[in-house]
Amino acid sequence: MLAILEAVMPYERSRTLAVKSTHLSALKDVLAVLLEDAKSTHRLEIFSRICGYRTWASLKAKLDQATEHSLLLETGIFQPDAFILEQPRSVRRRMAEIGLFNFLHLVEAGLDLAWDDDFGDVGLEEGAGIDAIVRNGERLAQENLPTSFSIDKGLRRALILSPQNHLDIINGARRLRGMEPIADPGLSWVGAIVTPNTSGSFYEPIREEDILKIDPNDVDQIDVLLDYTTRVYSLGDLEALARSLNGNRSRIGLCQSDILEDHAESVGFLDEIAEDAPTHRGIFELGYFGYTRMAIPDDPIAIDATFALEWLHEISIVIQACHHEFAMLSVGRELHPVPTDITPFR
Repeated sequence: MLAILEAVMPYERSRTLAVKSTHLSALKDVLAVLLEDAKSTHRLEIFSRICGYRTWASLKAKLDQATEHSLLLETGIFQPDAFILEQPRSVRRRMAEIGLFNFLHLVEAGLDLAWDDDFGDVGLEEGAGIDAIVRNGERLAQENLPTSFSIDKGLRRALILSPQNHLDIINGARRLRGMEPIADPGLSWVGAIVTPNTSGSFYEPIREEDILKIDPNDVDQIDVLLDYTTRVYSLGDLEALARSLNGNRSRIGLCQSDILEDHAESVGFLDEIAEDAPTHRGIFELGYFGYTRMAIPDDPIAIDATFALEWLHEISIVIQACHHEFAMLSVGRELHPVPTDITPFR
């Protein structure tokens, strides 16, 4: 068995497990195969601990909320805890064969066999054991195939909106309403971790709890954002963010930022608004006159940080969809390639 499981390991699976509450019955079936010698009440407890939760009750509370948006799960422990070490020898041996860092990959492979996108929980084939799950896991890893139970880690982004972005959207709306532009009233940087759907073709809507007001002095908070490739509107925004992080070691991560304005220009989105827009082709014009065709409130005072971040997010979604289509037409093409000529912070 160990030799079979090791066959999965040479192929790095850079995806994050993504499950919804409706997948629970299929998850139980998969765990019954992977941890066949464990008590049924212990399997979900073991799974929860591998995912970094202290108990199944705490994980289930999160999973119960995952009705529209998937709950993302990654390996959250580096060594077995006391509960796992108290399991019978056969259970501990099976877990040693699988390995903590390979366990969730096999859960994904099992769910891929037990669930059908059209018919739901169809169950594993009769008599299917761990060998069938391992073979499917090896296939998914070797061919780097997407499933309905994971997202591409490389496509998660930290979307960051600058105060100037926010002000440009407010003043663009004010001009359309025949009002005079205003000076910056003290707007803040805001950000959110945005997550693609399982195919990577577009991004999920931002939820209010995902939005983070950025404090440049909070190193831990900035570290969380810069765990992902940062997505900003313009190079000017990136430079302003770097200046605000002066002295913060995390600013090095900004060198791997996506510049949405550059992507929009490369695919011709800015050309579309050149004739229509009464002002320069900025973030407001791209969102209002461009492909996103965003609506603005009657009173620009309603354009708060959440509204402005969604504005940037919609632009990002359109660009991502375009890059996805290009990638489908060009084998080996990366989605949102990181610009190689933008290194202002060395």
